[in-house]
Amino acid sequence: MTDSGMQKVEIDTDVEKKLAALALFIDGKKGEEISIMDLRSIHSYLNYFMIVSANSVIHARSLAKEIRNHLSVFEIDANGVPDDQSPDWIVIDCFWLIIHIFIPDTRRFFALDKLWADARQIEWKV
Repeated sequence: MTDSGMQKVEIDTDVEKKLAALALFIDGKKGEEISIMDLRSIHSYLNYFMIVSANSVIHARSLAKEIRNHLSVFEIDANGVPDDQSPDWIVIDCFWLIIHIFIPDTRRFFALDKLWADARQIEWKV
């Protein structure tokens, strides 16, 4: 533990390379405001969040489908995606990574970026 009460964790460069590659893929599919957070030091059972904005409900569904279809390329396994999700907030559970796809109004309303502001941000742009 650090003085601030946060658990000290090692940076896993292999995982971060996978996350960066996935973010670049999503960026290529016009995903916006992509944020990757390392939650390991501030939460006991969450590892990483990726938060993505889509420009419409149709775009969000398309992004989710493309991500699910390409996770194996990045050596990431999906735990599953419920069929009854809200179209303006889609969650893909990848065990150690949770991917949140929002339309902009919903992202602003739930403000996960602010809720988890203490998490370490992972840079993915080159």
